[in-house]
Amino acid sequence: MKKTLTIVIASGFLAVGCHLPGYSAIQERAPTAPIAPSPLDRELVQVVRRTEQTEGVVERVCFGLSIMPESIKEKLRQRKIHFVITPTQAEIGNQEGGCSFQPKYRRIVVPETIRGKPIQLARLSIITLHEAGHAYDSIVKGSQNPVFQAAYFSEAGRVPKEMRQTFKHFLQEGNKGPVECFASLFARKYWRGPDALLDALEKHFPQSYRFVQELESTPGNAG
Repeated sequence: MKKTLTIVIASGFLAVGCHLPGYSAIQERAPTAPIAPSPLDRELVQVVRRTEQTEGVVERVCFGLSIMPESIKEKLRQRKIHFVITPTQAEIGNQEGGCSFQPKYRRIVVPETIRGKPIQLARLSIITLHEAGHAYDSIVKGSQNPVFQAAYFSEAGRVPKEMRQTFKHFLQEGNKGPVECFASLFARKYWRGPDALLDALEKHFPQSYRFVQELESTPGNAG
């Protein structure tokens, strides 16, 4: 039987999701109870303009935000970092493609349409957590920590050949690899439901994941 998700939507609170390179389209498990965005969730989300698409995607971003501890969301609020939901990239002059954290503007951009195609919903809650992980990383500098980097580069070097294509987004040269890996391990920490890619990251980057786990003590509640 197909589950349905009821969302209590406050006035002005809208959201949408996107697809991140390296992520397969895996259907999320929907929560089984209504979710009401907290006041802090509403404060973190800014909407450029409503469209017909926003009603269908708000549940995913809302659920992603609900998984994150209030303490982390408060860190984002204090630094005036927001999710900016926009129908198209052009409306806000976004030149970075899909969903992205843009530290210069203190925003996480979530376009409803990318290259003329509607955004994918399959992993929107996880993408929400991933982009929030980038924003959180900009605050705590976790991916730059020597302990994390030592663990990451050691584990990245041991990734089996058959997994390197799957992990190519997380094995980029320079600091891009650690940054992307940190963000997805952040998502893994709070998204405890089944997800093939996050499961594999946790398996192949156990020490890196342990570092991320120890940054905040509040566990996730998905799944």
